[in-house]
Amino acid sequence: MKYMKKRNIISHCPRRLLLAGALALGALHSTAQDSKPTLFLISNSHLDTQWNWDVKTTINDYVHKTMTENMALMDKYPAFALNYEGAIKYMWMKEYYPTEFEKLRSYVSSGRWHVSGMSVDANDVMVSSAESILHSMLYANRFYQQEFGVRGGYDIMLPDCFGFSYALPTLARHAGIRGFHTAKLAWGAASYDRLAPFGVWQGVDGSQIYAIYKPGAYDSHEDFNKDMTTDQGTLESAKSNAAAYGVPAVFRYVGPRSDHGGGLQDKAGSTGENTPYWLNLSAQKQDGDLRVVLATPDQCFDYLDSLRNERFQVWDGELPMRSHGVGSYTSWGLLKRWNRKTELLADAAEKASALSHWLGARAYPAQQLRDAWVRMLWQQHHDGITGTSTLAANDISYNEYYLANKQFAQELRASVGATTALMDTQTEGQPMVVYNPLSQERTDVVEAEMECNTRPDGLRVLGPDGRCSHRYSPMTPKPTACAFSSLPRYPHWAAPCMTSAWANPRNSLPPSPQTPPHAR
Repeated sequence: MKYMKKRNIISHCPRRLLLAGALALGALHSTAQDSKPTLFLISNSHLDTQWNWDVKTTINDYVHKTMTENMALMDKYPAFALNYEGAIKYMWMKEYYPTEFEKLRSYVSSGRWHVSGMSVDANDVMVSSAESILHSMLYANRFYQQEFGVRGGYDIMLPDCFGFSYALPTLARHAGIRGFHTAKLAWGAASYDRLAPFGVWQGVDGSQIYAIYKPGAYDSHEDFNKDMTTDQGTLESAKSNAAAYGVPAVFRYVGPRSDHGGGLQDKAGSTGENTPYWLNLSAQKQDGDLRVVLATPDQCFDYLDSLRNERFQVWDGELPMRSHGVGSYTSWGLLKRWNRKTELLADAAEKASALSHWLGARAYPAQQLRDAWVRMLWQQHHDGITGTSTLAANDISYNEYYLANKQFAQELRASVGATTALMDTQTEGQPMVVYNPLSQERTDVVEAEMECNTRPDGLRVLGPDGRCSHRYSPMTPKPTACAFSSLPRYPHWAAPCMTSAWANPRNSLPPSPQTPPHAR
């Protein structure tokens, strides 16, 4: 791990602000321009897709409660707002609760329900591949654009994940994301004591995003059951941040307990469980020592951007978990194997589909690939691929991986078959097509099976130039089948490509031909 001191190389990107409740654009600008201490509260409703329950409970109960309870709070309290992540949850809202989903559109349009994050789910980012992380951003963005006319947040919202890769800031900047926030580092991050409350996180290639490292627990709310504009502890923290970093502000999460989603309890007179009332009062009050803003993460990062100076800490390295996350990197290895196999198959299917479409052999199966990707991606949620859910939840994940794997395999076969139909494979013997889906040339072993009229004594494998690559004896007990593996003589296949070869089964093996056959 590397740690680097202050650097100032974040490039400014266009700002887009979704303002909650009565907060106006001018008020946000004035917040950054004056020195009044400010408490930014990121209201959220964290929902584990699966954990001590399975996705059936999530859909039947928790997703519906998250919608209805939070919309009711918005109707009652004009300053109340919510930040909610995970495109798969919104997809289930639309599929299973269309009436409530239509109502939700108006809250999103007003800015009070902020579509936060830009991913299919609050996914693990230590085991998942970079390609999966970017696909998650892509498909979430497309769904949000289609359903709400927004891109999703300009943030990575992972309040409950078990460690964060050095590549994440790089991928985020590539996708136009400005910042990252989490509560999990307090659960045993190796570098927690060396981190500032907020600052800049630098990725492996030097890309930078803003980061909020210490916003408190995402389900914290009891502490906010009072007039926060006069809270002396928060005021002193804001003054301390102003002195250390030039930022007179504090950033905190506020949300309901138990990872079930839903809304904050609204019980008048109940100690610690009347949070919406106090949030509404604090956000509307103008004459306190503190300014209280029920903020979107985008607003928080815009505020940090306006005050960026040389005192900001720049963290250059990964953010692994020392106690809470380590076991999840290895537990339930079969989930991780299914995930990686499906990621590789997805990549091969996409490239084969793009090639067949470019050649005019087959229409690009966009919807089929998208469905398979989304089915796989939600298994990467932070309690899924990590192996921290119940056995019943794992069984559902195995099934979803199987279905995604099957869909990718179907598209791969169809696209390779369509491309093969355009190739000249006329030859003596059995033609084969070898497909290299990698983005680089490779030398590797090829395995194949072929049907024969009778069991041959052996076979000869020839490359695209007609020269004999290898000779083999059959390796299968089937009387009319012949299985073999081959390391081609000329193995430097372009990336990606399909190339032809052929196997010539014989009862005796004659010398290799001097003249190449017709096939290319």
